[in-house]
Amino acid sequence: MTKPAVEVGELLSGDPRSERRRGRVDGAEVELRVVKEGLAVDVPGFLARLDAVGQLSHPSLRMVRGGVVLDDGRPAAVLSLVPWTTLHRSARQPVEALVSLGVEIADALATLHAAGLVLGQVSPADLFPGSPAVLDASLVGLAPKDATPEGDVKYLAHVLLAAGSGSKDASPFESVLQQAIAHHSSAAALSKTLEALRVRAQARTVSGKHPVVEVEVMEPQLEGHTLSAWKIERVLGEGAMAKVYLATDTRTGVKAAVKVLKQEHLNEPEFVHRFTQEVQAVNAIENEHIVGVTHFGDEPLPDGRRCVYCVMEVLEGSALAEAINVGPFTARRTVGLGVQLARALHAAHEVGVVHRDVKPENIFLTSKNGVPDFVKVLDFGVAKLLKPIGDIKLVGTKAGIVVGTPEYMAPEQAMGTGSDARVDVYAVGLVLYELLAGVQPFIADNFGKLVLEITQSPVPPLPAQTPAGDPIPKGLAAVVMRCLEKKPDARYQSAAALADALAPFKGEQTSRLPVVAEVDEAALAAAVRPSRVPVIAAAVLVLILAVAVGWTFLSPPATPMTPEPKVSAPAPAPAPVAPPVPEVPKTVWLDVNSTPVGAQVKRGSEVLGVTPLRVEVPRAELASLSLALADYVEETREVALSADVALSVDLKPVPKPAKQKPALKKKKAGKRR
Repeated sequence: MTKPAVEVGELLSGDPRSERRRGRVDGAEVELRVVKEGLAVDVPGFLARLDAVGQLSHPSLRMVRGGVVLDDGRPAAVLSLVPWTTLHRSARQPVEALVSLGVEIADALATLHAAGLVLGQVSPADLFPGSPAVLDASLVGLAPKDATPEGDVKYLAHVLLAAGSGSKDASPFESVLQQAIAHHSSAAALSKTLEALRVRAQARTVSGKHPVVEVEVMEPQLEGHTLSAWKIERVLGEGAMAKVYLATDTRTGVKAAVKVLKQEHLNEPEFVHRFTQEVQAVNAIENEHIVGVTHFGDEPLPDGRRCVYCVMEVLEGSALAEAINVGPFTARRTVGLGVQLARALHAAHEVGVVHRDVKPENIFLTSKNGVPDFVKVLDFGVAKLLKPIGDIKLVGTKAGIVVGTPEYMAPEQAMGTGSDARVDVYAVGLVLYELLAGVQPFIADNFGKLVLEITQSPVPPLPAQTPAGDPIPKGLAAVVMRCLEKKPDARYQSAAALADALAPFKGEQTSRLPVVAEVDEAALAAAVRPSRVPVIAAAVLVLILAVAVGWTFLSPPATPMTPEPKVSAPAPAPAPVAPPVPEVPKTVWLDVNSTPVGAQVKRGSEVLGVTPLRVEVPRAELASLSLALADYVEETREVALSADVALSVDLKPVPKPAKQKPALKKKKAGKRR
């Protein structure tokens, strides 16, 4: 993959953990938030968490455009260049403004925590006062291993306490914050409590001399309005990025769904770019299982505001995420969905589009010609383009950086080492696993632990039965487990191959397993049950041979008087054919963990990365690995790299020098009197 061209410019500001600099990435002017030298950082993990933040949509979360690694090895967040000023550099804020800031930032933190991400530290350098206030979460990759959501809330509360200290109206505000610290409040709880405080303050202001100023960005009332030829009727749904309306084509009377980008995102080029990319990517895929987009529009409204929208087919049904909550899925139903999903993704891959966010929320179940469970794949807003489509060009800053929902990421996505069509194959495997087992294979209480599970822990075997109570064929389990291989080369190499592997299971009873490629011996034996005559014949033949052999060895030796019958010499047995010698892989996987994480791993003088580390290295008989971390004793291990290796090292702190007792001063002998 082409490495983006990065230019680092003037210093804008700094804080203990980072520098904010003006810069350019592939010619576009951006802000670079660069990790300071001397900080131990897991670069792949930093980029993975960084881009996970970039997929969250919240008005008070600063938009992350990607991540890059500078020539000196330091990672940097790529942000839009904005004229905002952070809290620690802005003028002192009144208490009313701090209450509003607390409401909005706490709500943004709640969104972050819901995605399994923890900042580990919230400082004034991460906060931008305004309407709305904005949280810069781009240093999420520096969070320590033991960071918790409650810790983030405490940090925020302390920042707000310091900012409001000395104000005469701060007493109720300070009381709320101190309660949040003492009772380990969640971000959502703090936001709700501060919102109640803000409402009470506004009520007092309305009854007083100063009116309340409404600063919220109001969405236009589109009901009854006509966009191009589509008359808007009512709201169908709403997300953080857009609203979806039911509309009617005034020319044909056909119903349609109109997706309108929210006003608050129109000034952010990245949002508009994603919205436009989704439209053009979907238009390029011609498959009945991809939601149809018929029109894209960008036009002014009567009040002069801009309206960016697209027109899609109307779907009746529910998302797979909702269907899962209704009741368990049988194996046959799961396979039917999997085949459709794989074929839809293959159609996308054929035109150069990798979805990268396959999950139950983006799989819609509708009906076609009266047949239920017809799959429609939604939301190509974070898709990766393997080649330009229309006017949408490849985005260099996204090359090699993971996007997607953490629970449905492939190992290479979680490590930020690249993504191609095989990440969608992995995600389909996760969806199939969840439907068959009733749970996801990897569960963790924060993003860091989840990444370790995804990249290092083996996939738990599927149970013998689905939650619906029907048996899971062993051959089907083998197909799912192959999708979930850690190494992309070990998975199905295309979504079409996965669909072909699932197809034989589609119409069969689970008690009669079809013969499919790459099933185990038990599944293969079960697959031939429908034709039992050859099996019985073989069994009879084996029994006859056994009796003959037993008679030969157990009967008494023949007497000399008994003439031996003439027996024709048996035909010589064919010479055994030597099995092919398997090709020995030239590389192996090396997994290195350390406690604490962040240690630099070297093989000789070659730097392999920082822990937690998963890297492919040349096969070798013996290698010397060293792990180094500031304030810890460097450790060396000799490992054999003739096969995949997992190494875990506990680092010991550098012993502090013992304090020397000050030498006692000798008292001068005085003269005796």
